[in-house]
Amino acid sequence: MKLKFKHLCQDKYNGRYYKKGDIVEFEEERAKEILSNDYGFADVIEEVKKEPTEVTFEEPKEEKEEVKEEEKEEEKAKEEKPKRKRTKTKA
Repeated sequence: MKLKFKHLCQDKYNGRYYKKGDIVEFEEERAKEILSNDYGFADVIEEVKKEPTEVTFEEPKEEKEEVKEEEKEEEKAKEEKPKRKRTKTKA
């Protein structure tokens, strides 16, 4: 059980100090003991369990088309370039 302390106080068993705003996890019996005093040193923090959410990634179709168009343009540019002829060199 988690407790959030409202005041500066000292643990009577181990001498540890807890300052205002500290969140500490205790066993259930010890937490009940701390809460049972009349001074109101701490409040219980309720743990909220979050369910895992499914995340899906969708790529926009426009970007895919742009990539394809760029690839096509590169291929056309390669085809349009004149091929260099090899010439025999005299040594």
